[in-house]
Amino acid sequence: MNQRPENFFDSASPEQKLHSLTAELRTPVEIIRGSAETIRRIDPSLNIDPVVLSSGIDAISEAADKIRNLLDEVVRSKGFYSPSHDLSSTDILLGLRQHLLDARQQNDMDTLQNLAVFLNLIWEIAAKSDIQGRIFRILEDLERSAWDSTHGISWKSTIPSEEEIISALNTN
Repeated sequence: MNQRPENFFDSASPEQKLHSLTAELRTPVEIIRGSAETIRRIDPSLNIDPVVLSSGIDAISEAADKIRNLLDEVVRSKGFYSPSHDLSSTDILLGLRQHLLDARQQNDMDTLQNLAVFLNLIWEIAAKSDIQGRIFRILEDLERSAWDSTHGISWKSTIPSEEEIISALNTN
């Protein structure tokens, strides 16, 4: 009479399984990235060799980026989203997300500032149009991430995943 509790994966479609798996993997990736940023801000009076510290932080950041990019590629490969030949809102938001990631990685303050202003304009249009739901939160997160990055506190906000953007646009 000891029945196993039903496992979500037993009845889920391949797309649902992949969605769940990537969502679960993104959390530790963001924790890794946040840890690297926290270490980067360690008090210099602790006499830790800055070269060693920087090397370790770079390795953590690169590993997190590789995992995130791998997850994004897996999502794309399984038919969650295939870019069309026509420009869509999905293409635009995914492109802006990638520009934001690249600018943060390169610490490109000019691009981050431009993205913050542009994303703020899009957010204001959405707010005036009374757009609600997941897409509004995506826009809000992108804008907040850009502003936080310009102020050197990129760890404070979260950049939505490609999967979250695609899913939000497909349900709104």
